[in-house]
Amino acid sequence: MIRLAVSLLIATAAGQAEMVCLPSVPSAQVGSSVTLNAWYRSPDGAKPEFKWSVTTGAVRSENGVTSWDLKGAAAGTGYADVDAVVSGSKVATCEIQLVVEGRVQMHRGPGAAVVMSGRGFLAAGQSEAEGFGLYSYILFASRPAPADRDRYVAILDAVLRMLKPTNDLTTRVKAFQLNSTWLPVTSLPKSDPDAKWLVDNYDYTSAAVDLARFGIHNPDAVYIVSLKAPLSKAEPAPPFLKQDLSHVPAELASTWVTLFINQAAQERFWDSNTFAGVVAKMRLAIALTAQGVPNIETAMATWLSISK
Repeated sequence: MIRLAVSLLIATAAGQAEMVCLPSVPSAQVGSSVTLNAWYRSPDGAKPEFKWSVTTGAVRSENGVTSWDLKGAAAGTGYADVDAVVSGSKVATCEIQLVVEGRVQMHRGPGAAVVMSGRGFLAAGQSEAEGFGLYSYILFASRPAPADRDRYVAILDAVLRMLKPTNDLTTRVKAFQLNSTWLPVTSLPKSDPDAKWLVDNYDYTSAAVDLARFGIHNPDAVYIVSLKAPLSKAEPAPPFLKQDLSHVPAELASTWVTLFINQAAQERFWDSNTFAGVVAKMRLAIALTAQGVPNIETAMATWLSISK
């Protein structure tokens, strides 16, 4: 079986035009297809034509939807490049990089980069395994009010849909190559759960305690926090990344999680020297993909931050 690990890259032209490209899912099997999306913004409001090219498989467009057909994709690294073209001139470009796994084994040496993100469940009293490249936590401070339930479901559905169990991934790559995303639960599920089960069986008490350790005491808080060490072993130490989804609309929540998962799979994501760049890319990506959401760019200053 061949799978694709996808990373998101963002490019700008002349420091003015801004562009984001994003696949519909971070992994896919050969023989399937991935929807390719691109967003572009320029000071003069120009509307571009997007021109895609790929190094393996084929690009197909139908009824305004662009798909990456992965039939016959080669093992190794594949790329999808998209140019924004205005009046015949390329004004910005963006690239999606894919690690195609087949019979070729992933690099497991000491210099290997983080290549995947996985998920795991934490029941009360359990501890995370040590040695992962990055630890991320989806934290809800309290049960959702009826008006917030859709947002909770959207966030958890994106996590379940896009991430495979960490235990499955560690049979194929080293732990230090993984961003392990954790979900506290009152009891471990007997099978792979759906998002609605998770909302009902989420451990809100443990999550509220963890949020308080980050200095977050809002009873309605919804956060993704990322750091280098497991929370069960010690107090959180900077640098860590805090993403505040407490007021993010349900229709944007899934996109936000998609962006984060793609970014977290990139090499050196957790390196403190690159955190500022990561935050800048996330802010740009969310702003462009959430056009029409009021005051979204102003809100990014507080919704996405680094603690040093």
